[in-house]
Amino acid sequence: SRFTQSCTTPMTDGRQRRRGSCQLRRVVTAAAIVSGSASLGSEDEGFCKSGSLFRPLGRALRKLAVLEPKIDQPLLRTTAGLLPGARLPSRVRFRVAPSAIDEYLDSVGIDSFGLGILVGVLGSVSTIATILLISFRNLRGGDLDGSKLGTFGGFVMPSFFFNGAQDVFSAVRNEALQSTIRFRETGRFAEIYSGIEQSQEMALLRSLDALREKVPASATREIIFTVLRKAALSSSRAAASLFDVALRLQPKARASAGGTGRPDVLEELWALDEGRCQVSGRRPGEGGRRPWVDSDADILVDEQVPALRRTLAECAKRPLFARVAPEILACPTFLALVRVFDVFQPSESCSIDSSSCGDYNQFESEAIDNFLEQVMRTSVMRAAFRHITKELPVILKRSWKEVLFTLWFQRRDGKPCVFEHVFLGNLAVDLYGQPVAGGFHCWLKFYLEEVRSTANYLGYIYNDPNHGLSNSRFVSGKFVWDYAGYKLVKDQGGFFIGTSPEWQLALGTVAYFETETPECAERQGWVPWPSAYNVGYTKDATLDGERYRFVLCRQGSQGQVADGMIADCGNLSTSYAIYLGPAASPEDQDTSELDRICSSAELASRLPRQLVTDGLALREDSRFCEECVRFCVARGCRCVREALSELRQALTFGLEDAVAAAKAPGYPRIRALVEDTVEVAPLVLACAEEHGPDKTPLSAALPELLKRLREEQGRRGARLHQPIRLLLTGRADGVPIADMLQLLELAEEEGGDEAGVRLSDRISLAKKIFLHEGLVPDAIEARVGNITFAN
Repeated sequence: SRFTQSCTTPMTDGRQRRRGSCQLRRVVTAAAIVSGSASLGSEDEGFCKSGSLFRPLGRALRKLAVLEPKIDQPLLRTTAGLLPGARLPSRVRFRVAPSAIDEYLDSVGIDSFGLGILVGVLGSVSTIATILLISFRNLRGGDLDGSKLGTFGGFVMPSFFFNGAQDVFSAVRNEALQSTIRFRETGRFAEIYSGIEQSQEMALLRSLDALREKVPASATREIIFTVLRKAALSSSRAAASLFDVALRLQPKARASAGGTGRPDVLEELWALDEGRCQVSGRRPGEGGRRPWVDSDADILVDEQVPALRRTLAECAKRPLFARVAPEILACPTFLALVRVFDVFQPSESCSIDSSSCGDYNQFESEAIDNFLEQVMRTSVMRAAFRHITKELPVILKRSWKEVLFTLWFQRRDGKPCVFEHVFLGNLAVDLYGQPVAGGFHCWLKFYLEEVRSTANYLGYIYNDPNHGLSNSRFVSGKFVWDYAGYKLVKDQGGFFIGTSPEWQLALGTVAYFETETPECAERQGWVPWPSAYNVGYTKDATLDGERYRFVLCRQGSQGQVADGMIADCGNLSTSYAIYLGPAASPEDQDTSELDRICSSAELASRLPRQLVTDGLALREDSRFCEECVRFCVARGCRCVREALSELRQALTFGLEDAVAAAKAPGYPRIRALVEDTVEVAPLVLACAEEHGPDKTPLSAALPELLKRLREEQGRRGARLHQPIRLLLTGRADGVPIADMLQLLELAEEEGGDEAGVRLSDRISLAKKIFLHEGLVPDAIEARVGNITFAN
């Protein structure tokens, strides 16, 4: 309007006239561009011509044509075609030739201009989307230091974003620490997940308030952030996701790179475990409280001293876990796992033969469903799904969540589900017939049990303590667990430290589907384990320079892979790992030979030499070595180390332990067995007195002894064999009595110093316990009062 007024007023001065023409020329040029853009943004082609905004410009154009006859022809014609009322006077004459820029502007049409805008918009949107995608990928991979900037791209975020992430991380971490303290006092898992979830929601609301202050005040801002607050309060997933991002933004040491070439699926799952925590043990050397290898690690493990295998003496004076970072409990999958722990709390009616609960209620189903949802989003579980569906001959006709639920959480015949056995532990029975801790292969569960003082770590157990203590990622030891009124013992339990629940779940799932059929198991590198209770397989793998043996056992018969394969091909029974030692090197070739899978003929040629080396036998060509080979081959031992372990277990004498357990409260089955053995002991020990080293072997008189027990005492089945086995070995179950007797008789003559208690000494101890002054069941407690073993 201002330029229009200046053009309609008389211009007498030449300089004023030229200034007004120049200004009006700029306005008209801008009007042409603006009017062209406006016509593109409207579906009505007459938008510009009908708009009152450009009418003054049209009048100004006519005035300009009169005042400035030398204006460029292309510009004037283009502008006149766009502006209403810009009809040029017929007396106007163009005398100046158009320039190159004028010809270009004249050649540009409305279609070309719109195409340029479209290309520009699409290019901008695609560029922003690509940057955000690459940034999210780097964020998921933990690459925030710019090391991948040149290859994969990067994204620079404002400093307040990192400051806010640090505030969220600190707030949730402090609440996780307070929740752990409350859990120590009450022992309720709800103290952990309820407190952490509430702190995550509060952190999300504070983050929204901080972001709101960055936006200028307006009604639109209030509407947007009100909607965001309502959405945040309506879903706990948003708060958990915010903390997950904040946790990933915290600086952490990068995991070591894997080997070259295509890794095995077990190694691939290990590399994809993003939730794995940093673990550190103490430095090797003398002394109890040695310095930590890495005092800033997420988890500090204090293995202390070796445990005593035959007693429950508290060799370790401190807990296994010296420190666990509180923020670990707030990670999405770990927090969901703690909620699932609350599902499997034992009831007062819990027994050995049944699970503590039946069908899942609504709360329990929601907790399990949430855990599976969190686990299925992780990269390690997605990799497991791809491997199962693409690399294996498996067709899943059910949803992936249904498959995982059926495999891990389905209860059958009132028995604990496999998830409860593997992750939480359950009530079981050992070879002595007394209750023990079964399963319990999850480090987080053991840590929480230590926090509420229901688990007591006794010490480590390794075949090679030097190698075992140098690897803080895996712990093998002995502990006692208070469960539903029982004091359960885990003679030797092992579990990975710091691994995520999704990795452990993916590992067991992949192992199950890889062993669907014997042919499939062989192709995937799994070796049959004949000594398993049902169907067992093992597979060795090297993870971060350490060798492990993964074990999988399943129930039922195997068949073809088809729909309903979980029900048709057996049920998963257990899944765990055994630490073998560091990866083989030329210096450690002899040690690695002990774990190498070998045939029966190879075992027969290699085992006698190792028996002499370990002090179990005196000569390699002795009958005792031959019997040991036959004994181990019959039990499916596949390597020398496994055969040695089987022999040491068979030669262990635990009669004192069994009798001591009988006097302790809470063990009715073992007490009943000891009382039943009192009736059998006189006849068995009298027969043993008649047969000795210089007489007819006791194994030759065993058939006649069993016959007398059947006829005189009417014994059959377990009541016939268990008392004899208890007298000779101290166990209620185990290998056949005939095989055990023959092994003990040869060990008496040709066994070394490490061959265990001699048969004659076993008979003498049994006489002192069961025949001393006519011992009766009521006198058991008085007789074994001086035994130091206490269960």
